[in-house]
Amino acid sequence: MLVRERTLGNSSLPILYSNFVKRLRIDESVVSPDYAAWFWNFLYQRRRMFVYEKRTTGIRNFKLNDFLDNESVAYPSPREQKVIVSTLECVLAAKEAAEKTIAAARQLKASLMRHLFTYGPVPAGAADRVTLKETEFGSVPSHWEVGRIGNHAKVGNGSTPRRTNASYWEGGTIPWLTSGKVYDRIIREANEYVTEIACEECHLPLVKKGSIVVAITGQGKTLGNAALLDLDTCVSQHLAYIQPKDDRIVPEFLLAFLHQRYEHFRDVSSGGGSTKGALTCGFLKGYPCPLPPKDEQTEIAAIIKAAERKWAASRSRAQALDALFRSLLHHLMTGKIRVGNFAPTTPEGCTS
Repeated sequence: MLVRERTLGNSSLPILYSNFVKRLRIDESVVSPDYAAWFWNFLYQRRRMFVYEKRTTGIRNFKLNDFLDNESVAYPSPREQKVIVSTLECVLAAKEAAEKTIAAARQLKASLMRHLFTYGPVPAGAADRVTLKETEFGSVPSHWEVGRIGNHAKVGNGSTPRRTNASYWEGGTIPWLTSGKVYDRIIREANEYVTEIACEECHLPLVKKGSIVVAITGQGKTLGNAALLDLDTCVSQHLAYIQPKDDRIVPEFLLAFLHQRYEHFRDVSSGGGSTKGALTCGFLKGYPCPLPPKDEQTEIAAIIKAAERKWAASRSRAQALDALFRSLLHHLMTGKIRVGNFAPTTPEGCTS
């Protein structure tokens, strides 16, 4: 990747480079250095460089001299180069601002979770008037009850029918979920379906809508994640389901609580709690959970849902800007979009 070198501080100071960095001198009478940097990054995205991997070290590198000797490129007029650079910098600035908004929304949700599960749905200014008590998972309002998940919900898991048995899969109409679906947060549809024969022969209980599923195994960030079911479904052995047996727990509230305990679940799965690298249904059955009055549970769930909507909107905006940036980079550098007649823009206001 090419980075535009700019003078910092005392310009008389020498700039030193490692042996992994190459310095290219640009003929500024023909090509703007800023435009050259963007063009190089465009080539990098298209992987047009001669990349090779050293077998002894596994380090990926590319033959820069071969690339420079064999590649020829067309470039626009200096004015159009300037407009292209300012346009890309404008969109990049908007993308970076959106990413900062995502971070702020994430922090807001985390702060809200800590406050709501410690003091309940009271304003921050009134928190010092809430009487607290200590529990296994931290301080909570003294009027909250504490129970075990298994006392108020059925906890279990499913299985994966043999893929080689066509009667379990072909023509299936019953939804079946894997652990990857927990990232949906609210699961409204399945990617795979099984048959009634599979349900009868493969330990596949039908989990009711309104239940919660938790990934009890998985790679990366999957393990410990939870989602709410908006459909009746079967699940694999990698998912535990929590199906309420009474109305003491509002499902959305329990989901928020499980999300708040995500890091603890990860610690347990990687430490000495349960089977290393996994959670168990038995662990979830005995796991303590808060039981506030139902109206407080509903209010807490609504506050968290509003924060999550803001976070989701920020992510959508950032994704849209990222797609726009990539598209513009391609079309501007290939000449599919010409901007020579437009006035240059500035990242701050996107106007000249």
